[in-house]
Amino acid sequence: MELASMDNYFDGIALKFAEQTNRKIVSFLGSGEHGNAYLTDDDKVVKVTTDLSEYSESRKLLNVDPIHLPKIYDCYVVESKKLKRELPNLRGMWVILLEKVNHDEIKQKELFYGLMEAFEEKFNEDFFGVLSFYHTNQITKSKMYEYLTNIDLEPEWENYFEQVIEMIDELKKYNIKSVDYGPANFGFRGNTLVYFDIGFGDEDIEGNHKTMKF
Repeated sequence: MELASMDNYFDGIALKFAEQTNRKIVSFLGSGEHGNAYLTDDDKVVKVTTDLSEYSESRKLLNVDPIHLPKIYDCYVVESKKLKRELPNLRGMWVILLEKVNHDEIKQKELFYGLMEAFEEKFNEDFFGVLSFYHTNQITKSKMYEYLTNIDLEPEWENYFEQVIEMIDELKKYNIKSVDYGPANFGFRGNTLVYFDIGFGDEDIEGNHKTMKF
């Protein structure tokens, strides 16, 4: 089933979750490949997703205070006879309550694509590839700072690249496998870079899970 046809389900689950947790949905923030995001009246984000890995990876950040990743306040498994009856091929739905991160995609594109161009011109290397290799430990941290030393960047881009390195260090610290880097998934908490769209990694179904009825 295409995402557009799922909007009524996503909306319904978000509204039900808000009701059950004494919140209100105040606006629709946007849709992604696997779900929708909504802003609540207490300035948090409710994500309703069909991606089990996004739920599983988000659970790794419960009860921690990350720097370059979003704060995750709660994660729920949606239990619904309605979904099973009407969407028998659906693997499941999950709800994630997380921090709202300021997202200026125009600014993120300026910074991120500026680094891409610099890497291409200076090193003839793919910036996406470099980040992925660092995430998978195929490039050392010293090599990443060697890149930084040998490339002539303005202070804003230098700071941005340093924060990207720190962000990947944090992903590795919490064993988060996501590699979907890019300006659409980066935001700022003040002046701190935050990667807010994790997923496509582990699918851990061990342990205790909160549930919500729909």
